[in-house]
Amino acid sequence: MSTDAGDPEDSGPLADLAKLRDVAPPPSLVAGVMRRIEEPRPPSLWRWLQRPFVIRVRLTPMSAGAAALGMALVAALLVRVSAGPQGVPQVAVAVAPAPAFLAPDKPVRVRFQLQAKGARRVALAGSFNQWRPDDIVLEPSSGDGVFTGTLELQPGDYEYMFVVDGKWMTDPNNQYVEANQFGELNNVVEVD
Repeated sequence: MSTDAGDPEDSGPLADLAKLRDVAPPPSLVAGVMRRIEEPRPPSLWRWLQRPFVIRVRLTPMSAGAAALGMALVAALLVRVSAGPQGVPQVAVAVAPAPAFLAPDKPVRVRFQLQAKGARRVALAGSFNQWRPDDIVLEPSSGDGVFTGTLELQPGDYEYMFVVDGKWMTDPNNQYVEANQFGELNNVVEVD
């Protein structure tokens, strides 16, 4: 047995491994490995269910009534069966009143006030009256230039502006504003 000291890979058990270096993998193997690297693992239903998410619910009078009716139906379905005379089952149904937080929203009185010294007429227009500038006219108080008016509004967000002697203006006492489609600012009032 002769060994060549020049190249250790040409003889011995490593000689066969050196030949594998020159072998190219089949194209199907390369494509399959690359496809598996690129494809994300399909999401499992369990992982999706464990993922946190936010549910926001804003009850309107109609949806609050539907929720109260649904709660009453669920309560009606919770029945207690007991044995009556001669072994005939009897069904007792208990219906609970709807919780107070599911009661339909009641209108809230909202007072609007603007100091407009020298103004002859101040009106209020907004999303609550389809922006009609002559619909709600504010009353002047005791000659000090303050105009006031009170509206009953359902809970929600409303945009509005004052109309002073035909000129539209924002409420200087309300910092909450939102841009409208005309590039102007409308005041926003949140009724709870």
